[in-house]
Amino acid sequence: MGHERLRTLARRDSPRERLEAVIDLYLPDGRRDPRWTLWSEVWNRTTAAEETLLRQLELELVWHRDLVALLAEGVSWGEFRPVDPERFTVRPRALLDGFGVPLVVGLPGTDREQVLGHVREFLDEALLPRK
Repeated sequence: MGHERLRTLARRDSPRERLEAVIDLYLPDGRRDPRWTLWSEVWNRTTAAEETLLRQLELELVWHRDLVALLAEGVSWGEFRPVDPERFTVRPRALLDGFGVPLVVGLPGTDREQVLGHVREFLDEALLPRK
């Protein structure tokens, strides 16, 4: 997963295209996605051990920093309206986690393409320069 993430970030696409690709990579593929199943197990264990909590934070910060960098690049290119990338990144991360859980548990009525559409709509409304 880490190699795929790095390849995605290194592509010569626009920041918006890479942002969408990272989001696509982040979200679970569907019910019982092994990455997210493992992730949820780790989350469950963070309350029991401080060391596990710190490791979880390290993993979370990798994704956070990736999103911050993409947002900062998009702002500098004029592709995104001026936002504070560090502050803004909290919202799409919460959105992705919020949509990811129903996807990985297979909640009826939850569709990955529909979720990607909601996320794209949020990003358009929040980031695209206003006319």
